[in-house]
Amino acid sequence: MSEYFQITLKHINEKAELIREALIEEIPIFPPLSVSDFGLNQAAQLRILEKLQTPLMNAQSETLNQRPSACPECQSRVWKNGKAVSAFHQVFSDHQVALQKYQCSNPSCNWSYTPSIKAVLGGSRHSDLSKLQAEFGAVVSFNKSEHILRQTLGEDRAINNHERIRQTAVHIGNLVEKHLDSAASADPVIPAKELIVQVDGGHVHDKDRPKHNFEAMTAKVFRPQNCQKVSKDRFEIVDKNCAASAKKDEQETMKGRTLSAAKAQGLNATTNVTALADGAANCWNIVAFLKTSCASILCILDWFHIAKNLNNLFKKVSCFQKSIQELVKLELWEGRVIQAIALLKEEARRIARQTGSLAFQEDLTKTITYLENNAEFIVNYQQRKEQGLIYTSSIAESTVEHLLNERMKRKQKMQWTRNGCHAILQIRAAMAGDLWESVWQDIEENEIRKTA
Repeated sequence: MSEYFQITLKHINEKAELIREALIEEIPIFPPLSVSDFGLNQAAQLRILEKLQTPLMNAQSETLNQRPSACPECQSRVWKNGKAVSAFHQVFSDHQVALQKYQCSNPSCNWSYTPSIKAVLGGSRHSDLSKLQAEFGAVVSFNKSEHILRQTLGEDRAINNHERIRQTAVHIGNLVEKHLDSAASADPVIPAKELIVQVDGGHVHDKDRPKHNFEAMTAKVFRPQNCQKVSKDRFEIVDKNCAASAKKDEQETMKGRTLSAAKAQGLNATTNVTALADGAANCWNIVAFLKTSCASILCILDWFHIAKNLNNLFKKVSCFQKSIQELVKLELWEGRVIQAIALLKEEARRIARQTGSLAFQEDLTKTITYLENNAEFIVNYQQRKEQGLIYTSSIAESTVEHLLNERMKRKQKMQWTRNGCHAILQIRAAMAGDLWESVWQDIEENEIRKTA
């Protein structure tokens, strides 16, 4: 090795005097034969980072070794009693940090003190690592998160196994819930003349009760002008706030979250709200909770769900005449729900006379009941489209798909506890509403940086 770079770490005191010096790495200089030889590879970079961190953390740990002035039990002198080793996990490396133990000099006194990094600083992993684990755990499965972190951070580490990631993500999700409202309303909000609220729900496989599901609710709130056209029939919502809950609490959490999301978008006593929902009573209940906080609410049965319901019916009852199918859709599209229901009933009688079967009756009854229960929320969709007013959630990303289904239901074997699902949904809602960074800053300052 003729020429080389030497990386040295020097510990200097306040008088600019050298306390200690450590050789970190010697890097030989040689002609690179390929791009793989140019500079340092990932493993070498990580090794240098680890070597740099170790003496720094050792020096920092020495500053934590504050000898008590006297025994808190009997006021006798306090002696050193060896070192206690604590594990600490940085983003790219794991470390063993030694802290001073103490005991009382009085033989008849049993007082002793064994510190740990977790007890002194409030945790055993760097906040940046916790943030990464929470982000990956909220976006993809915990097993995939483990794989991604192993590839990204360069090695297989126990702190990044899927169970540790799950625990961290759920813990952070619970903290997000605690801080979400204050973070969402921290900055002054310009009052909104109009707001759009979309509420939807979905079912998740219940880990605690196999073969059962529980419901999770989602909501999205935005100003109409923030729904911007990106293609012929597609729009993007450039500024929104989201809410989600999987709690079984008579929707109290979901109602509060939705109200907070609406206030963060400028909801006030003069705001006119347009609400879209799939027609389920629990969705309308959440919408109704906003009534006392705004000027008016126009409730609209989402056209996407009407069309989906009809398509499912016509697929099951294939003997519906094509012309009648189109006419039913047209009547509903133009807001004539009574005429649409009459057409469905007349066609059902025709099919019964023709086939002598009532096998389709249950499916038809469900659709008619669905339309009758939501008749007051069916509007003239054609007119709203011509006026450039919102009438369906399908013009932009589906809230329930984006917040819930992509993470909770894409893999049908995936099972969740209510608490775990709810915690992950809080992170996803914060991310979807562009609140994640501000909420995380709040969590880091008020929770993670707070010592035990």
